[in-house]
Amino acid sequence: MRRSVMVLSACVLAVLASGCSDTGSGEDCVGAELTASQSTVAPGDELALTGAYFLTGCHDTGEAAPEQDATSAPVLWSQGMREGAQLGEAAIDTRGELTATVTVPDDAAAGEATVSVSLGAGTTAELTLTVAP
Repeated sequence: MRRSVMVLSACVLAVLASGCSDTGSGEDCVGAELTASQSTVAPGDELALTGAYFLTGCHDTGEAAPEQDATSAPVLWSQGMREGAQLGEAAIDTRGELTATVTVPDDAAAGEATVSVSLGAGTTAELTLTVAP
C-alpha cells in the first residue's frame, strides 16, 4: 500500500512539475475554423460560409476571453494565377463566430480553388473547394 502511495505521489508530482507552457505562442491557440455549405461548386453558385475562433489573441487556456467588437473580414478566392480576389465580407460577431454568403466567380475554372478569411494577427482560415466542369 505504501509503495502505491509513493508511486501515485511521484506521478502527481511529475504532472505538476511539467505544467503547461505559458509562452502564449500561436502554436498553443485553437486555430480559426472555416466551413462551407458545399465542397463542390459551379461558377455563379452561392456559397454559405461559417467559422469559429475568429478572435484576436489566444484565449483557449481557461481564462475568459475579453469580448471584442463585432467586425468583418474579407473573403478571398484564389485559383491558379488568380490570387486573393475578394468575393465579399464575412461578418464576425463578439464570440468570434463568422458568417458569410458569397458567389463563386463566373469565370472560375474547373479544378481546385481556395477560399480564405483573415482577421489579421495570425487569425486566418482557408478551405479548398472543387469547381465542377
